[in-house]
Amino acid sequence: MRTFIALGIPLSPNCIKLLNSLKQKLGQERIRWVNFDTLHLTLFFLGEANQMQVNEIDSVFKAHISSFAPLEIALKGIGTFGQKNYPKVLWLGVEESEMLKELHAEVNRVVSPIGFTSDQRGFNPHITIGRIKSIENIQLIESIVKEASNQSIQRSMVDRITLYKSTLTPNGAIYSTLLEQDLMGKV
Repeated sequence: MRTFIALGIPLSPNCIKLLNSLKQKLGQERIRWVNFDTLHLTLFFLGEANQMQVNEIDSVFKAHISSFAPLEIALKGIGTFGQKNYPKVLWLGVEESEMLKELHAEVNRVVSPIGFTSDQRGFNPHITIGRIKSIENIQLIESIVKEASNQSIQRSMVDRITLYKSTLTPNGAIYSTLLEQDLMGKV
């Protein structure tokens, strides 16, 4: 099964309003929007995992990840990945924090012995909101990104880490929870 470890991000009404406005502004473009109810910050894309590995992840979550305190996630800015004239992904920025970096490093440390290799590109915290198939009006998306580049979008507390299963369909990925671990350390 295709899996990844992430923090689910609860959205504020203002954030939902912003995302819906963005969808409307870019309504003529070919963008496959992510279901806003399932937005998440990926900490580690595992790829294929078997049930034995899932059980081991559950054990290391309990032993090593549960001691982390809930952390605040600050969403700031909108951006794209891909070439300037051919963007492929539309995302919300996530402000880096020391706690987030530490959690990411610990997740990497504890899942590596289970047989997973971390992404060599490094940690670039973001939340994917859309996958771009094609853009007719590149100036429109550039102006939206430029206008929102430093915009504070929301702050929210996250108190659990999740192992998700990702099922690919013609209409996009469907995410289901395989296991969750509360972050129970002192704030």
